[in-house]
Order: sequence, then C-alpha cells, then structure tokens
Amino acid sequence: MYPAAGVRMELGAGVNMVTYVGAEQPAAGALQSLQGYLRAVYEWNAAAGRWEKYVPGSPAYVSTFTTLRPGRVYLLELTWPGTWVY
Repeated sequence: MYPAAGVRMELGAGVNMVTYVGAEQPAAGALQSLQGYLRAVYEWNAAAGRWEKYVPGSPAYVSTFTTLRPGRVYLLELTWPGTWVY
C-alpha cells in the first residue's frame, strides 16, 4: 500500500533518482511543489526499450507520459535544490 499524501523528499540540483510512492495521479499535480525549477521527469519504458519524458509547461506533444504511478522509478531533473511534497 502506498501513502496518499504527506510525502516530503529533499532533492538536489541536477538529476535525482526517486521511487514514487504516492497514489497514481497526473504528473502536473504530483510535481506542483517543484514548479519553477523542475526541468523534466524521465521514466524507463522497458517494453519499448526507450526513455519516456514529462516536461512541465510544454506543449502536450513534447511529453510521452503524463501520469505518475506508484512503485515506479523516475529521474527528476531540477535546476535548483528543492523539496518535493505530494
């Protein structure tokens, strides 16, 4: 079982590897606390053999996924250190 809310993670500038433990939800909402310094989120798609990406604030065609799912590993690229709260 994954917590629905109340998770806090301190992240550094650059690329951070994290396991998402929240409820399945749209990436825009889950990543709101990192607004302004989140460059992109990457997820490995083993079935397709490629990296998928979510780029906040970009046109829909730029992002190849838009939902964060519990138990998945993501790479979060930040321009500045921050606290991810979801």
